[in-house]
Amino acid sequence: MLKRILSCILITVMLCAVLVSCGEKKEEPEPDVPALRDYGVEHEPEFGGIYITATIDYFNSLGFNYGDSVDISFSNGYTMEDIPYYNGYYVDPGQPLLIAYPGYDYIKAAINFGDDLWDTAGLLSASALAAACAVRLLSTSAPARAARLLPVSAPASAPAS
Repeated sequence: MLKRILSCILITVMLCAVLVSCGEKKEEPEPDVPALRDYGVEHEPEFGGIYITATIDYFNSLGFNYGDSVDISFSNGYTMEDIPYYNGYYVDPGQPLLIAYPGYDYIKAAINFGDDLWDTAGLLSASALAAACAVRLLSTSAPARAARLLPVSAPASAPAS
């Protein structure tokens, strides 16, 4: 009789353990989100843009695609949100964009036919390492990508050209 009671208790405990483990919601792994952070910036005074010192090829290798929307955050707190990333100036005058124009070495944040973004963003130091920025993917046609803002910390050294 004691064996039967112990068997019933053991089976009950095992059944409860199985039911509890089935009811637990497992966390899904967070999808890889293209991001660039802690890169130096340079003023591009001819047209008033800001070069982010990551090469176009490197930036694209991180998973960014033309047509994506991105957020850009500078170490001084200035942000640009939901701006398009293109390989041409395909926005209306006065609109911001992140551009990888053919022939450029680096990606560039700019306001198309607008004010000098360097001044607008308050990046007043002449030093290329005076400010750093972070770029993160905001949205894309691929629904599996999710947005995640990465913090900006101390400026990183610019890669050798």
